Amino acid sequence: MTRVDVRVMARLSDQPTPPGILAVVRTPDLSATPSADGSFLVLDGVSDPGNVGTLIRTATALGVGVVSIGGADPFGPKAVRASAGTCYRARIHRAEALVDVAGALRAGGRPLLGLAAEGERTLHDVAESIRGTGFVLVVGAEPDGIAAGARAALDGLVRIPMQGDVESLNVAAAGAIALHTLSGR
Repeated sequence: MTRVDVRVMARLSDQPTPPGILAVVRTPDLSATPSADGSFLVLDGVSDPGNVGTLIRTATALGVGVVSIGGADPFGPKAVRASAGTCYRARIHRAEALVDVAGALRAGGRPLLGLAAEGERTLHDVAESIRGTGFVLVVGAEPDGIAAGARAALDGLVRIPMQGDVESLNVAAAGAIALHTLSGR
């Protein structure tokens, strides 16, 4: 540990009011192919680093790996803060496109499901049918959702049943609800 003057800390930190502690860490290698076991969350172009970090934190809490396609850097300062540092122990992979990793993600019979308001089936219906097989959940960027190229690789779309005239949820909130439901927790 090295102690520094308040002025030095202010120059080192990207925060207007530094928290008083900084760390230098090595970014993990994200190029590995996703494993054949477990479930995964695919972030398709999610560009807000706060949402990326929140989704990584949620996925890690539920034992779900993450595949990042485009969008915000999972190891950017804001994403790291939103993940509360869990990004350094999460299973995170980076890919150029969903089609590049679709085969590996389908291993073991895992379905590739996209989360969208127009989904044909509800999360609860799908959760019952996938118990024990694992799953791959794809979420898209706000406000456009899952990109057309990624949609073509999906096995289907699922939705969160909502009341009233609410059309959609923030991607981090929707992803958390979906991961929890599909994980059977």
